[in-house]
Amino acid sequence: MVRGIEEIPIISDVLIPTRIDGKIMRRRHGVHKFVSAVVLAAGSSKRLGRLKQLARLEGRPLLERTLDAVRRSNVDEVIVVIGDQAAEVRRKVDLSPFVVVVNKSFNEGMSASIKLGLSAVDRRAAAALIVLADQPFLSASLIDGIVELFQKSDALIVAPTHGGVQGNPVLISRRLFSEVSAISGDVGAKSLLGRHSEELLEYPVKDPEPLVDIDTPRDLALARKILKKTSGIRRKTIQ
Repeated sequence: MVRGIEEIPIISDVLIPTRIDGKIMRRRHGVHKFVSAVVLAAGSSKRLGRLKQLARLEGRPLLERTLDAVRRSNVDEVIVVIGDQAAEVRRKVDLSPFVVVVNKSFNEGMSASIKLGLSAVDRRAAAALIVLADQPFLSASLIDGIVELFQKSDALIVAPTHGGVQGNPVLISRRLFSEVSAISGDVGAKSLLGRHSEELLEYPVKDPEPLVDIDTPRDLALARKILKKTSGIRRKTIQ
């Protein structure tokens, strides 16, 4: 049985410079539910061998590409969790439009960043969309589709899928925030899917690229290859 709404207490090292006025999406029927996006960008990227948040794709840091997609979506606020090399990330990526929290315990794994990010969401938030910083093909339309499905259904969890395989970002209802506070280690929001499979709504996507994330040098090389190919197609179309 899902426990009732329980707010995670604010953690002392949350730094909130300015809360942005998010773009509000109005439903044609019913009341709009406030949705926060929590972007996880605190990890040390050990498998890649360098900080992947700052790995460049088409001349832009990977984190910047992800944030651009989130910013253009219909979420109501954006929380960015940084940690390893936080000062360098701030220097190379413009985080001024977003709520920024610093995870000083980033070595404890993804769960620490999720819990810290959830502690900073607006009190009006009915759900949080957990976004990985390393999704180079993430689009605002994918995010909007996930959020709209939640708005229409009030599901506990909404996850994108391709070919039956679940990916990220994952939206979790506030009703599950208390369960997130119990997870530990390098575990993400997808750890809740097994326990709440009956309350999970899938959002199918036609192409697999939006769900791709970068973990290894091979992943990064493949992403660059895909971007080079799509850039060539765009140029031919324009000509």
